[in-house]
Amino acid sequence: MLEYIKALGPIVALLFGPWIAMRVYYRQKEYETTKQRYLEGCLDVIAGQLQATLGTVSHNYARCMGMCKAYRDYGEEFDATDLSKGFRELDNSKFHQTEHYRLRTLIQSDIAWSFYQAALAYAASADATLSKEIPDALRILSKKAEGVRDRKADAEKMINDARTLHDGSFAYATLQFELNALAAILEREKLGKAEVQAFSSRPEVKQAVARLQQAYENLPQDEAGAA
Repeated sequence: MLEYIKALGPIVALLFGPWIAMRVYYRQKEYETTKQRYLEGCLDVIAGQLQATLGTVSHNYARCMGMCKAYRDYGEEFDATDLSKGFRELDNSKFHQTEHYRLRTLIQSDIAWSFYQAALAYAASADATLSKEIPDALRILSKKAEGVRDRKADAEKMINDARTLHDGSFAYATLQFELNALAAILEREKLGKAEVQAFSSRPEVKQAVARLQQAYENLPQDEAGAA
């Protein structure tokens, strides 16, 4: 009997080997498709856009601070033509709705979409103040004769306003962190269709959604409400 089994071994391998190889091949393709769709075509896109948007706000904040200090320190030597230089244009047009639809499928929650919209609303408001309103105010004030205005007081008020406004960007760090944490799961694990469907039930995913919900509820009402 043992001899028959040994003799049939190569035949079984010959018959089932290609089938097993095809199963492995299609399973690997499924993993790659899932990674491309939900990691590269979803989480990476959203996180990248959020980073670019808030990065523009931070850049313009730094430029605004420099202009305020120059106005304060240079007196009549302050060059108002510099007020239109060095600011980055904020591209706030990319809502990435398709990518957010995929994310909703992944985590079974709209919280990331709501949080993302709030971040874009904040960025638009903050950028308008940092790159337009404050520079316009500096342009007007710089035309006044020396001694008419207290340059130090004017500058310090605008510096404080700009700093407070920029500090508001820290409220969106939770969204950036959780997007990266979800991406890390997809990077280290091979997920197929069945695993994607069960992804939202994972404890770490539920915890991430709960943290996002709590952080979103703590946003300033005008920003959370705008979303």
